Amino acid sequence: MSTSQLLLTMRPDMNEVESDLADKVADALRNTGYVQLSDLNVRVDRYDIHLQGHLPSYYLKQVAHYVVLRVPGVQMLVDDIQIGG
Repeated sequence: MSTSQLLLTMRPDMNEVESDLADKVADALRNTGYVQLSDLNVRVDRYDIHLQGHLPSYYLKQVAHYVVLRVPGVQMLVDDIQIGG
């Protein structure tokens, strides 16, 4: 059994609001119950969320979008998720 770990990329100059937003986004992705979403790289740039990584289906990509965009404070989602292996 492999363990997945959500990768949060934090800037050194990140303020408390951005750090809190990053934590909320990571928690929201983890709480979906889809382990694959825990393999994504999440980067916060001000109030924009950048998602990177690979997912096995467009459905999971849509779930990731939906979940992230419902987190209070997220203004924009930049998607760099690839579908497939």
